[in-house]
Amino acid sequence: NFLSGFICEYLSFDKSLEGFKERLININTGLLVRDMLMRHCLVKVSKIFNEHEINFVILKGMAMNHIGIYEKNIRFCRDIDILINRGQIELAYSLLVDLGFEYFDKKTKNCGKYFYDMHHLPPLINDEGVIIELHKRVTKKSIFKTCPITKTLLDKKINIDGIYVPCIKDITTHVIYHGMLHDKSKQDPQFLYDLLKLKNYDKNFKENLKENLSKIG
Repeated sequence: NFLSGFICEYLSFDKSLEGFKERLININTGLLVRDMLMRHCLVKVSKIFNEHEINFVILKGMAMNHIGIYEKNIRFCRDIDILINRGQIELAYSLLVDLGFEYFDKKTKNCGKYFYDMHHLPPLINDEGVIIELHKRVTKKSIFKTCPITKTLLDKKINIDGIYVPCIKDITTHVIYHGMLHDKSKQDPQFLYDLLKLKNYDKNFKENLKENLSKIG
């Protein structure tokens, strides 16, 4: 479903596929409503994080959309991924609870301390169905004992209308990591769409590519 925006934008349909196209348009309409809710929620979350001086940065698709790398109605997201300075995770969690969020899994203990082997807290959800994951680091411990990109994502973040996003070079590094290492078993074409969009958006893409690859081995 989340690829319907790409399909509608980049593929053409003959008359025999009009029914399929109509179904995709209906899916897109639902995802557009969801996207609007997520964007509105992101503004509220960023505002309260800024008020409490939380050091945070938005990751992945939501960051790319906020910067304007994608046109509207194309790159839909399942959730909002937020990297938080590790020492502020518990405060960030409590602020989300104040905004009406709770753990998606009702059996999860109601606190912001436990990660087990995860690099983020379990997913949180509000009554509008918006899902947020709070990350203490970007990469899996099973891949990198010490995350090679968490610090630079926070240090070089950019403020756009009160919402912090990574610099374009760091977004590219994260996309490469996710596509080549984190999600390599899924073979998700979204990774390739993201790289193509970044290549067209960033005039220094080729020059930065070698450095980006070296960061993640």
